[in-house]
Amino acid sequence: PKMWSGYSFKINFRGRKLKVRITETSIIVEQLSGDSLNIVIYGHEYPTQPGGEVKVELQTMADSGVNESLGGQPLTQS
Repeated sequence: PKMWSGYSFKINFRGRKLKVRITETSIIVEQLSGDSLNIVIYGHEYPTQPGGEVKVELQTMADSGVNESLGGQPLTQS
């Protein structure tokens, strides 16, 4: 909705707890626990570690190059 400035959620991904925040301008992934992890956002790989975070500028699907026919899921493990 237009009145939202963003949203966040926590997930357990392969034994690691992550907090994902989406704002009007960025994606922020904070690793809360578990071993180091490499994540891929918009086709670029970013290393994370417990207590660290990755911040990436939000892009449209067209700008990101993500193939929507494959589900358009920009966050994956590498």
